[in-house]
Amino acid sequence: MAESELSGELQPFIAEHIESLEKLEVLLLLHGNPATVWSAQDVYQAIQSSQLSVARRLRELIAQGFLAEVSKDQFQFRPKNKELSAMVDLLKTEYQVRRIRVIEAIFSKSTEKMRQFADAFKIRKDKE
Repeated sequence: MAESELSGELQPFIAEHIESLEKLEVLLLLHGNPATVWSAQDVYQAIQSSQLSVARRLRELIAQGFLAEVSKDQFQFRPKNKELSAMVDLLKTEYQVRRIRVIEAIFSKSTEKMRQFADAFKIRKDKE
């Protein structure tokens, strides 16, 4: 693997699970403190994003199996299986070592979606 490349298994993982830098930051915050129980307010204060958006990201991460809601508005990193846990470990390492590559992987997915959306509005000539 070239120095600047991400691990082969990480690219599809990011494409499937991480659609924003904010979501990455929320996931890595809770991953970095697995014994801590966080409220949405605690997470908001730690990453300084939108409160509404942080709450949405926490719900998404629960639905994807990364977090558990241990009581009302109390969240903890608790992946549903060892594979997810191992991938978040890898994601953390890659983000520390290849931060720009991870960010590019997240945003390349967004760019591709925008390109597909724009392509839907292109006027095409019918071939006769």
